[in-house]
Amino acid sequence: MKISSRWGTTTISLIFITLGITLYIVSLNFPNPAGTTMGPGYMPRLLSSGLIIFALVNLITAWLKPDTVEELPEIKLFVISIVLSLIYAWVIAYFNYYLSTFLLLLIMFLVLNKKEDKRRACLEDVLYAVPITIFIYLVFGLLLDVF
Repeated sequence: MKISSRWGTTTISLIFITLGITLYIVSLNFPNPAGTTMGPGYMPRLLSSGLIIFALVNLITAWLKPDTVEELPEIKLFVISIVLSLIYAWVIAYFNYYLSTFLLLLIMFLVLNKKEDKRRACLEDVLYAVPITIFIYLVFGLLLDVF
């Protein structure tokens, strides 16, 4: 499947800008701490602001350079990633955040890992998913006290 790089980049940039604005607005409802300490809304606001800025830069860059037609190599993997992300967003409301995050990471790594040795690939995927989940727990659970 072929797609115009300018229109593909424009579409994705607008999606990320919308997502960033939505996340920023949602983070405004997080509780504000007393005094000058950072609250649970600090990191989501910072990340959503960065997302908006980088998406705007990407959008402007796409329209300043010449348009080309690109081949989309793995459209199935892209669709699978989107579907898994939507399922994750739904499941996270009903299950433990950390378990849901670990399972999403593990499944995404398993789907995207193209190595021939499947046993080694599964072990690597677990070894990637566990520390990332632990890092998320340390930052958001202990440090920022979000979850």
